[in-house]
Amino acid sequence: MLKKLLKYDFLATFKIWWIAAVTSLGLSFLGGYAVTLIRAPRDLPQVVDASAGLMLFISIFSLFTFAILSEIIILVRFYKNFFTDEGYLTFTLPVKTGSLINSKLIMSVTVTLTTLIVLAVNVCVILGIGFFDVIVDKELFKYVAELIDEVVAKFGAYLFIYILEAIVIFVLGVVFSLLLMFCCITLASIITKKGRVATAIAIYYGVNCVLSFVMEMIMIFGVRGIGVRMEALSDKMINSVMAVILLAVILLFGLASVMLYTLQYRMIDKKLNLN
Repeated sequence: MLKKLLKYDFLATFKIWWIAAVTSLGLSFLGGYAVTLIRAPRDLPQVVDASAGLMLFISIFSLFTFAILSEIIILVRFYKNFFTDEGYLTFTLPVKTGSLINSKLIMSVTVTLTTLIVLAVNVCVILGIGFFDVIVDKELFKYVAELIDEVVAKFGAYLFIYILEAIVIFVLGVVFSLLLMFCCITLASIITKKGRVATAIAIYYGVNCVLSFVMEMIMIFGVRGIGVRMEALSDKMINSVMAVILLAVILLFGLASVMLYTLQYRMIDKKLNLN
């Protein structure tokens, strides 16, 4: 049944998402061409300069708009499917609560990661077209190759560990962020019937303020203190300590995600009142 739920969620989401993705990609080509005009060695008419600047602004603005729109599409899909009239049909399906949550979470993580990939491609298109002469310069390739050699020599086998841990942390961070937004929407739908969106935003803002304060305290008393102590260690010991710290971050994000998932499950399964 999870496959059918995923198919329905992906179809409902991507039928809007792909239009925004293609539009942002097209505007990125326009932005790249605008950069070539701005960097042109010859003097261009003011109208052309102004038009190029406007095109570049629209291109960059489209990237931010696409990123925000993608998250809005995810959250609207979650809210409508669970907490509007559509929710009555959703919860009458012979499907476990866990499958409903899993479908939304898998779809949301996939869309978020795909959005980030598209944004990366868009940035590469703008830079690739606008700075093509710089990118194909042999001196740049030589500099990048030397930089990579230095990084590999400094970190050695730990470099692969760092990259792997960074990827896991990033994915878990996306999962945590989505689950947090889902929990805020669900909690707002439980405690009020009117102004759910405003209530969910207020809850999310409050939770983010608390999390920001906690992270700031960790940075002040934890990370900085560790950094001072690590100055006396050898490079090998520093690499080992950093790998352990990143592993601790993975465990922390994993535990926090499990807690949010459990809270989300209990709120939907036990607390949600659709009457």
